[in-house]
Formats: sequence, structure tokens, C-alpha cells
Amino acid sequence: MAAKKNIEKEFLSTGTIAKRMDCSLETVRREIMAGRLKAQRWGRAFVVLSNDFEEYKAKYLKPIADV
Repeated sequence: MAAKKNIEKEFLSTGTIAKRMDCSLETVRREIMAGRLKAQRWGRAFVVLSNDFEEYKAKYLKPIADV
């Protein structure tokens, strides 16, 4: 029998993501609706797996250069 992996999933709210990206909730929702940011519905709200957010950041967000 194969060993079960204990995968713990961390969900982030759209509000948390907006704070981390320093943008509005509407921007986060647009990214979700455009399919760039993977999300799941929990009732009326969207939640995003932390791994999906990390992939989004790596692909779409450019690091800010230190001045």
C-alpha cells in the first residue's frame, strides 16, 4: 500500500492577496476572471491556494529593483 502524503493546503483570501500585491480587490478579481490567477469559490468568495499565488507571482509580477 502506498504511503499517504500529508499535504497541507493554505488558502489565501482575495483581501490578503490584494495586500501582498499592494493593489485593489478589484484588480485581484480581474486577474482571477482573466484566468491568470487560479482560484476556487467558497460560497460567494474566492480563495487561492498559496502555491497558486506563488506561481502567479513568479510568472506575472516583476520584482521591484532596489534603489
